[in-house]
Amino acid sequence: QKVWSQRQPPPKAAAMSLVASLQRDLNALADADRNLRKQGLQKLTKRLLQGEKDAPAPEGEELQEVCEAVLPQLLKALGDSVEKCRELAAALAAGLLERAPGVPALVAAVLPALARRVGVTPSVEPSEELRLALVLLLAGPVVQRGGAAALTAVVDDAAAVLATSLADPYHEIRKAACSALATLSGVVAPDKLEPHAPALVKELAATLGHRHTQVRLAALRAVDALVLAGATTPAHVAELVLPAVRPLAFDRTPSVREALMRALQRWLAVKDGPVAPHKARALPLLLLGVTDEAADVAKAALALVEELGEALASNAGGADATAAEVDRMSLDDEEEPPMPALPAPYSGPPSMASKQLVRSLLAEMLPAALKELREWTVGARGMGARLLNTLSVFSGPALAEHLEALVASLCAAVGDDDATVAALLVGASAMAGAAVAPRLWAPLVLEQATSEKATPAGRANALVVLSAMMRGAAPVAGAVTLETATEVAATIAKPPLRGLDHAGVRLQLQAVAANLISAAPVHSAACSLPLFVCLLELRAGGAEAAGGDAEAAAALTMRAEGTLGELAVACGFAADNVPGLHELHCEDVLRGLLEEQARWDEDVTGPRVFGALLAGLSLETLRARCMPATLTLLAAGLDGNRDPALRMSLLQLIDSVLLESARGPALTPHTADLLERFVMPSLVWRVGKVAAAVRAAAAVAIGTFFRLRLADQEQLAAVCANGELLPAVEALLEEDYYAETRQSACHLVEHLLLSAGETGLKEEHRRSLYIALLKRMDDSRNEIRIAGSHAVAAFFLAAPRDYCETNTGYLLTGFLVHMDDADAAVQQAVCDALCIAATRKPAQVKSAVEAVYTKHRSSKYLDKVLEAAAGAA
Repeated sequence: QKVWSQRQPPPKAAAMSLVASLQRDLNALADADRNLRKQGLQKLTKRLLQGEKDAPAPEGEELQEVCEAVLPQLLKALGDSVEKCRELAAALAAGLLERAPGVPALVAAVLPALARRVGVTPSVEPSEELRLALVLLLAGPVVQRGGAAALTAVVDDAAAVLATSLADPYHEIRKAACSALATLSGVVAPDKLEPHAPALVKELAATLGHRHTQVRLAALRAVDALVLAGATTPAHVAELVLPAVRPLAFDRTPSVREALMRALQRWLAVKDGPVAPHKARALPLLLLGVTDEAADVAKAALALVEELGEALASNAGGADATAAEVDRMSLDDEEEPPMPALPAPYSGPPSMASKQLVRSLLAEMLPAALKELREWTVGARGMGARLLNTLSVFSGPALAEHLEALVASLCAAVGDDDATVAALLVGASAMAGAAVAPRLWAPLVLEQATSEKATPAGRANALVVLSAMMRGAAPVAGAVTLETATEVAATIAKPPLRGLDHAGVRLQLQAVAANLISAAPVHSAACSLPLFVCLLELRAGGAEAAGGDAEAAAALTMRAEGTLGELAVACGFAADNVPGLHELHCEDVLRGLLEEQARWDEDVTGPRVFGALLAGLSLETLRARCMPATLTLLAAGLDGNRDPALRMSLLQLIDSVLLESARGPALTPHTADLLERFVMPSLVWRVGKVAAAVRAAAAVAIGTFFRLRLADQEQLAAVCANGELLPAVEALLEEDYYAETRQSACHLVEHLLLSAGETGLKEEHRRSLYIALLKRMDDSRNEIRIAGSHAVAAFFLAAPRDYCETNTGYLLTGFLVHMDDADAAVQQAVCDALCIAATRKPAQVKSAVEAVYTKHRSSKYLDKVLEAAAGAA
């Protein structure tokens, strides 16, 4: 037994004595005079917390006895009508509880008092500073030192205070309430707190959306504590917790997102915890972190997934592990196909444990991710794309079971307007292409690309997926079989993909071809014919095929040319020997074009491939192996009953490709066919601008033919003898629709005359031509009059020296007038022509010039012509 001296009475006696000495101040707390109440609280504070000179503040057991005696009256002062009194009372209560050794004995008095002030809605306490002080009192000594038994007895009051405070507009009060709840969850038994969990989580959900980062973090810590303590049931997790924390996965602050990832990992690591039945909903939120925009968050999230996989695998490997779990854990990374290079935060393939974790829940997670891709908002689609990207990395071959739905969703969503979403889906496609055998996914993607219901944009999207999957399969040796390569090559080389003038489709066709060659070079050589046809058409498409975008068309042409070089290498040629592919496949390509030429009226790609093929052939190959098929195609396509656009494109092909100097001589033996059967029918006058455009193209082609001197005089005489060519040419000189046609006709006549020479035309032919040319000298356009002057010069160069002087005189008389034209360029052109005439007919030219010498405004050009005539004489 303790022996107390007379100077130091027992604690209880000392406490009672002290309480007796404080009774007047305690009674003052209920006085009507506010000043007396205030003074009483001040005296109590000084005596109990600060002490006096001869009476130190009570401590230990003495303080505990005093607290038990005075707290009931002191707590009543929390409801005082004067804010200063309430403030003093709260501060005194907090000070006493901080120093009292036995807080559990005081909890029963304190919490009901707090609940009366800040545990009802709306809060009775109007001052936010006092509300904060009361909640801090709860979060501090009451919860931290109150003890499980005492707090359990008043858990209803504690929950009421917390629920009200979590909804308080003052953010510091919310933070304090979150802190109190986090501590309380670790003290009170879960089953006692569970009835209050729904209300608390609902209030926490609102707090998780607070604008202050620290408030959101405090709320997340409170939710984390509730879940880990087991105070939330699986139903609470599904209905309240997961929907509440989900927005934090997209929080604007990286630290909040990382805190969520760590909380999710802790919840999922509890094998039989309340989150366990809902792993398929919680794990996607953690997986989202792997693609976080903040590198540190992404790295941390990946590490957490790896740790979670290892932890769950370790738990599954215990004595009670099922046979299926044992088999699953025995899998080795070596059984997985190699993966494409992974972006940050990956430093290599994920561990097998983490992959098995994801695969075990893939059937539930994948449909949810695919559904998100169809949402209206970019944020939701972004979440789906991010999750799908991560799932594709971890799932590997398990994706094969869900391939049909996966491919359909990728093809529908990969063209998203948001570049980030689209890039994530392209990455997911590449991962799927590497993980699953191409023989499984290629038919599905090709079906999407060629479906009758697919729009051009939809076909382009499907080709994006096909290209990405093919790129993903490239590192896997032998993944792309000959059968798959043949199927892909054949599909992209025929309608509806070939011939679709859609910039996106054309760009992706090139990408598919390039990635197929990269993934399977050996098999690409075996199916090089359709690849060659596809790339030829892409290279020849031009701006029209790219929707009028000349820059995009030029870029595609360069890319297609590069891919042709890669195909040449696969076929055993040098990269710069693309003509070798032309030589290898020319007959097969022409054979295919002959089979499909009946569809050329609707399919513009046939003529493109035809022209691109011929442009790459040498003269020897064209002459020896390709002329019969070439002439047959021209005859069929230039028939007068075919579509005018088709005829125009073939006429332009003749002019730009066949009549190019390197290949033109191949046509010399076929002059009569070329002019009479192929080109001249297009010169026949028909009403309408379309027919006029065809005539213009024919005029250019014939002009080029004669300019290259591909017909000798004997052949030309035979063509002109049938009486159809010259009337058609004269009609071109009278063309009303397009002035350019008249100009082209002048060039045609010029080179026709030069080709005919002195013996290729009859006199009546020359007469009709010069009459038509004189009419053109009256044309409204200067450039046409100049072209007509060049044709007149050719007339004199080609005419025999003994040509009819009468007709020469008529021509000179009508032509000389135009040397007095208002346009100097026209004057010069006429002068040049007459100087040439002077070398052939000097006397007649001299006589004609002298006859008009005084009638012209200037003698400058007349003198030049006379000088030329004198020199020739």
